[in-house]
Amino acid sequence: MTAGALDTAPAASPARSAGAGGRPAGALRRLLRSLAFRIGATVVAVEVVVLAFIGGYAVQRLSDEVDRRLRDRITVPGELMASGVLAYDAVADRAILTDLIGQELEEGMVVGANWNVFHALDPGQLGRDIRQLHALDPEWFSPAARGPTLAEVTEDGHTSLVAVTPLYVRGADVPTLFAYIRVNTTGVTEQKAAVAAHVALASLLCVVLTSAMLFLAFKVTVLRRIGRLVGFVRRIGAGEKDVPALDVGVDELGHLESGVNAMAGDLDQRARQRDRMEAELRRSESRFRDFAAAASDWYWELDEALRYVAVSDRFVELVRPVVSPLGRRADELGVDAAEEGGWAPFMERLRQRRPVHEFDVTWRDAEGAERFARLAGLPVFDAGGGFAGYRGTGRDITLHRRARAILEQQVEERTRALKRANRDLQETLESLNRAQAELVRSEKLASLGALVAGVAHEINTPVGVAVTAASHLADRTHATAEMLRDGKLKRADLVGYFDMADEAARLLLHNMERASALIQSFKLVATDRTAEVLRPFALKRYLEDIVVSLSPTLRKTPHRIEVDCPDGVEMVGYPGLLSQVVTNLVMNSIVHAYDEGVSGLLRITVRVPEPEVVEVVYGDDGRGIAPDHLSKIFDPFFTTRRGAGSSGLGLNIVHNIVTGSLHGKVTVASGPGRGVTFTLRLPRVLEEQAAAAGAAEPEPEPSAGAPGTAAMA
Repeated sequence: MTAGALDTAPAASPARSAGAGGRPAGALRRLLRSLAFRIGATVVAVEVVVLAFIGGYAVQRLSDEVDRRLRDRITVPGELMASGVLAYDAVADRAILTDLIGQELEEGMVVGANWNVFHALDPGQLGRDIRQLHALDPEWFSPAARGPTLAEVTEDGHTSLVAVTPLYVRGADVPTLFAYIRVNTTGVTEQKAAVAAHVALASLLCVVLTSAMLFLAFKVTVLRRIGRLVGFVRRIGAGEKDVPALDVGVDELGHLESGVNAMAGDLDQRARQRDRMEAELRRSESRFRDFAAAASDWYWELDEALRYVAVSDRFVELVRPVVSPLGRRADELGVDAAEEGGWAPFMERLRQRRPVHEFDVTWRDAEGAERFARLAGLPVFDAGGGFAGYRGTGRDITLHRRARAILEQQVEERTRALKRANRDLQETLESLNRAQAELVRSEKLASLGALVAGVAHEINTPVGVAVTAASHLADRTHATAEMLRDGKLKRADLVGYFDMADEAARLLLHNMERASALIQSFKLVATDRTAEVLRPFALKRYLEDIVVSLSPTLRKTPHRIEVDCPDGVEMVGYPGLLSQVVTNLVMNSIVHAYDEGVSGLLRITVRVPEPEVVEVVYGDDGRGIAPDHLSKIFDPFFTTRRGAGSSGLGLNIVHNIVTGSLHGKVTVASGPGRGVTFTLRLPRVLEEQAAAAGAAEPEPEPSAGAPGTAAMA
């Protein structure tokens, strides 16, 4: 096994001139480092371990078998005596014992329970006490023994095996005699040692032969191919071109050879690609130099001490520094920082290794004109993560700064113009708000005026009847008095006068009570509308008073109104504002919901869904609201009957009162031909603080997308 098995082209040794003494040592080192030696050593070690294990196991099994057979033979005479097949005195017959045991027999005796020898192969032992004999252990002859006792005895350099078998007299429970047999085992031990030596020698020869055959086979089938593979790799590593590919086998080395061929092809391809990339890199460097020279921007580079190590020529052309920038910091070139705080923020950012995105600097050119540039850069780190400096660019932004200054001036001028326009618009808006508030007040007064006119018209009838009855009563009283003075008064005249007076009094009382009820309702509603006082009131009674105040208007129409309110619903709030809301909703239905001559039903329903909340639901069964008008009905001045005298403020006032002063919510549901339903969700008790806040807030104007908004067409 030589190094040449793997080294097909060994390098020349520098110690060759030292003579032949150095060559064997070098060859030995190459041999010890070679793959062939390592594989061979591994194979030999494996063979030694395997053969040692197998040989040891075989020798051990052989030794165990010899010992087992020897033990079986030494106990045969005692077992035969115990079974009655062999007489006790047979221990004195060497021929019998030799036939049973073999030539290794040394001693045979039959010993009594009193330790005396009854029969012996050696007549000199007869009658002796065994306790006086050498190399005999009295414990072997214990009466408690129930089977043969085996013991190994070493004496004067040789070993013996002893077997003591208990013998029983018929009917006895304990042994009365013991058969003692001893054989020499020294020869057996020597035989086992000789067998082990033979096995070891055979194993060594097997290792040598198999190693030689394995090496020859490995050299022919593997090492030669590995040598060719090493030579191929060395040629590729030396940079040779067009090296012939290896022949590929069909075994595992074939896979390796195929992989090496593929790797060689890939390396060749990468080498060619590297050559192309190097050429492209040289061209790119040339282009970059040309671009840097022609561009308006410049590039710069700092080292880890934040000093310039490279700067393009464009910087020198633009800035024309007094001193060379190389080896100096940015704030040492005579260029001023255009940012607040000077160069300090820029240098602090560099010391913190943070990117610089926009930092403006300024200087004056040869003509004295102020110029500006913007610096940007990124920190650079080496492969180990250490800070290596900065690389960045500079850009001339003089034209940009000048254009921005002009633009800022124009923006400032336009801002002033917009402020003036905003003031004018604000004044116009305030005028419109005042006009709208005046229209709302006018609408409220017009509603109150209509209420006054209706009530006055309604009172006119009972008052007229009362006046007529009183006048008729006065005439009859005067006539009766004349008849009484003239003495012409008859009983029948007096009875007729009393009947007429009673009828007149009945008419007067009935009509005056009717007028009084109208006046009381009017006073309550009118006072609440004008005073807006926070007070408690019974909701059902108040709604009925509102309906009574609206009866003159409703009597002119074929419509009727119903109130469904549970008893005992007490509220604290502004009843006058609630009256205004209900009146506007009723008038909206009368004006918009029905065609001429069509009768309708107006309903006011009260629910108490929560202890602190009251819902007032107002609805009619009129024509309903068109879908495209639903989002506009609460907008101010929106109406579908402007030419008929509608102002478009009725539902806007409803929305503002409910969501503002009453701190509630209003929603609407409608559809063509399905009438309309307004749901007012109001707090049952309006706190004084909330009322004051509602009074202080301006009346809100609902947006087109307010939740629950709808419009009366």
